[in-house]
Amino acid sequence: MKNLVMIGVERETLDRLKKLKEEENAKNMDEIIRKLIEKGTMKSMFGVDRGIKKLTQKEHEEMTRDAHG
Repeated sequence: MKNLVMIGVERETLDRLKKLKEEENAKNMDEIIRKLIEKGTMKSMFGVDRGIKKLTQKEHEEMTRDAHG
């Protein structure tokens, strides 16, 4: 037996979930919620390196000098 729980959402949210369920051909609400979570997780990782400073060739060589023997 599955371990099911109830969650509360506003009527508008439920209507949107139902529409998405149909559009995505999901079997049930759990499947559509999991798909949304997956999309959100993947999206949140997009561009994580945007704030990282790009290294110059010299900086890269200095950082990797020990690794290359």
